Amino acid sequence: MKTSSSISKDTADASSKPAAADKISSRPLLLNVGGTLMAFPRDVLRRDGLEDTCLAVLLNRFDSWMIRDADGIHFIDADPFSFTWLAVKLRYLQDVRIAVTEITDGCPSLAFYHDRFMAHTDLSIDAQPGDENSEAFRGFMAVMGPFIDTSAGGTGGREVLSVTVDDGSVVATTDATLADYNILYDRFTKYRGPVVDVSAADFHKVVDYLRRIRLAPGAVTPLPMGGD
Repeated sequence: MKTSSSISKDTADASSKPAAADKISSRPLLLNVGGTLMAFPRDVLRRDGLEDTCLAVLLNRFDSWMIRDADGIHFIDADPFSFTWLAVKLRYLQDVRIAVTEITDGCPSLAFYHDRFMAHTDLSIDAQPGDENSEAFRGFMAVMGPFIDTSAGGTGGREVLSVTVDDGSVVATTDATLADYNILYDRFTKYRGPVVDVSAADFHKVVDYLRRIRLAPGAVTPLPMGGD
């Protein structure tokens, strides 16, 4: 876990190098979302109406705190489709093909993740002196902590676990999500070869169900169901 002094140093570093941060942020960020790789246009999240969302702050300020996969790629333990949808919408916004409200209003079928990542935060993208001790920081961590590496003060776990399924795609999650599910944890860590005894669609649903339980403990979380 990061100490107060190390957090303060990160804040100071971010404050003293805004130009460098802007230059880095202007490039798409390669993300691994639940096993799916994508170039995510995080710079678009700096626009009015989006810059005060938790996702904007996570990706543009605290990306160094995020858990990474074995290849060093930033990892988000979420349903890949929710980020595929958002990435497409952000590019449409960038091309002035939609209004920002089409993003903030979200998609009903993706509400679980949308409500978390698009939640408002009073913490700014650009670090301010001492803001790591603010109520805004604590509120941000309460929402985004599950997507931040445990070693950085979050609850997202320390390791990305992945397995190939029968359609050739990859399903990935974190050790934190599987911590209470030994059989599934063993399938990710002890056995070679793809998952063939369960369909890819069903395996995706099961893993996402466990993600949701971790993100919303104590809540009644229905198992995600397909349209068919």
